Amino acid sequence: MINIAYDEKIPYIEEVIAQCSKQSQLPLSAHAFTGTDTPAEIIEKAQLATARVLIVRSVTKVHADLLLNSAVKIVITATAGVDHIDKNYLKKHHIALKTTHGSNANAVSEYVLAVFLAYLSARQKSLENNSEHFSIKHILRETSVAIIGCGNIGSRLYATFEQLGVNVIGYDPPLLKKALAHQSHHAKLERYSSLAEVHGADFITFHVPLTHTGQNATYHMCDERFLTALRKKPWIVNTARGGVVDEIASIAALKRGLIGGIVLDVWEGEPKINLAVLNKTIFATPHIAGYSKEASLRTAKKIFDHLLACVKDDRFLPMTQKSGNQSSPSLTARFHPPQSEQIKPQKLSNLSLWNPVTMQLERDVGCPLDCEDDDSLINWLVNFCLQSSAVPALTSELKKYHATNPQTNKSSKTNLSEIINPFQRLRQAMRQRHEWSTLSLLASLDENSAHPLTTKTRCIIKALGFK
Repeated sequence: MINIAYDEKIPYIEEVIAQCSKQSQLPLSAHAFTGTDTPAEIIEKAQLATARVLIVRSVTKVHADLLLNSAVKIVITATAGVDHIDKNYLKKHHIALKTTHGSNANAVSEYVLAVFLAYLSARQKSLENNSEHFSIKHILRETSVAIIGCGNIGSRLYATFEQLGVNVIGYDPPLLKKALAHQSHHAKLERYSSLAEVHGADFITFHVPLTHTGQNATYHMCDERFLTALRKKPWIVNTARGGVVDEIASIAALKRGLIGGIVLDVWEGEPKINLAVLNKTIFATPHIAGYSKEASLRTAKKIFDHLLACVKDDRFLPMTQKSGNQSSPSLTARFHPPQSEQIKPQKLSNLSLWNPVTMQLERDVGCPLDCEDDDSLINWLVNFCLQSSAVPALTSELKKYHATNPQTNKSSKTNLSEIINPFQRLRQAMRQRHEWSTLSLLASLDENSAHPLTTKTRCIIKALGFK
């Protein structure tokens, strides 16, 4: 028997554990705890006294106080970032750490792309106000985008912006050092630029982990010194971690005219955010850039893979206690749909990614299958952007999609009215939605709340033409 303690707010986690037990033919004893978005969240020590596996979200701080005298041998986090985990403690006590990095890469990329479309719209309008008339294609050629952090998300964005014909500037000293060390001809060394080139970009987006120490520490890397060196009044976008961008310094830079705007999805001190900072942003969202159904499914699949490997590991159960046919077909294959022909969509509703797929994908496993056709959406958007009417056309198609394919929300254990903090309440509302894409999610936000955070969230929709 392997005991598991898990955060019940992780989407599909019960199904993942049940299917893992079925696949491995080993009994798993799972005990849920309710992770909250407040530091006061505590997991009962009794749960960890026997739990070999701990599955958490970013709201659970995994450190010595939590793990002392526990039986935990592996920590699985449903996140890419690990700033909520004391990695040194885990290493010292021989506790394995597994992440779900890359699971929300599509969702975050789509979020940044949506913001960039809004930037293009604003820039085109500004040129028209100055009696200058340029097509979107021309503006794209004259626009430079700096991507700070070229990992799972940054590399996707790099490829997308390249397809758009934008001048892309990649900045990632650790990855550049690794590429140079391997001396591989496959390493795309031309992707990496200098900080001086970043300072000359029109649009700067951050995709780095939050680190406080080391040569390439990222805490407040966008600080007063960084902002003062900027040359083109760029938009600053942070979907990485609160603390990467110095919010106070950014507001000061905005007042001085050093930057053209700030877009924040992550915040210093969240969920208690600085309303003075909020009121100065162009767009603001409650840490939901990575929230989409697709991202949830990818996360579930990665947790399943980690958990299945864990229960077959000698460190968790002696070989003499293992049972069942170890050569049975892996459930992992069932998380992938059959290979299909390359999609050449004419309308948004024709994309397999956007069609109603819940029943088809949730059959069998209870945890919907992963989708390998995500890039077709991005490619379609890229092609749309090359038209002069890119933003209105995109808006029109999104509205048509939502008119013909209304989304239904599954019931949730969380009563939103019980959540006092507005940041937490809005974030939880986003977590309960089941749109497949982040673009879809942004297009269908609830507009009933008058809280400034909700108002700012709606700005993205309005910038893209939604009413």
